[in-house]
Amino acid sequence: MSINFKIYRIFVLKYYFTTLLIINIQLDFIIS
Repeated sequence: MSINFKIYRIFVLKYYFTTLLIINIQLDFIIS
């Protein structure tokens, strides 16, 4: 169960960081 939680947390972190990256890229496009 703890292993599943670790995997879940890793996926959530990946999703969170990729979302932040996409938002930053879109903001760069809007600014320029």
